[in-house]
Amino acid sequence: MAEKKEKIFANGMRVMAPRENVPDWVKGSLGIEVDSFKKFLDDNVNAKGWVNIDLLLSQKGTWYASLNTYKPKTDETEIPF
Repeated sequence: MAEKKEKIFANGMRVMAPRENVPDWVKGSLGIEVDSFKKFLDDNVNAKGWVNIDLLLSQKGTWYASLNTYKPKTDETEIPF
């Protein structure tokens, strides 16, 4: 069974469901508190310069953003070039 990892919420980012009476193509909105989000980005940037964030829906129906910490397993038989 896979180990359950603790969620790291995207500090400084707020995810909101679409407002009433918006077109179908509007899926939601994001609010960014710049100073907090800059720190979150600096603290979580990967070796390639990216921060991957998942937009999720809680069991209670509220939207939120969480750091995607997935790292593919490396194949030990792979020949490094």
